[in-house]
Amino acid sequence: MSGEALKLKLIHKILAYNDVKQLKVLDEVISKTEIGESQLEKLVKPTREKLDIEAIKIQQNFQPINAYEFFKELEELNIEEPLEDLLKMI
Repeated sequence: MSGEALKLKLIHKILAYNDVKQLKVLDEVISKTEIGESQLEKLVKPTREKLDIEAIKIQQNFQPINAYEFFKELEELNIEEPLEDLLKMI
């Protein structure tokens, strides 16, 4: 459906409303969904000029996993299903 056709469809639906309360509710909904310039500015985040992995690690409190402990815990789980079956479950 084209934009113009959709607008006409919405206009016809609005014209069918006779209750002022319903029209006020509809007006509220439309007002809440309008995206103004100030709302768009809130969504836009500045980008970093330089990507610094170490700074990001500190900022996000990155803690690397210990490979030995990871594989030890994996072994303790005693998973018997083939990898293909496990992937299908995802």
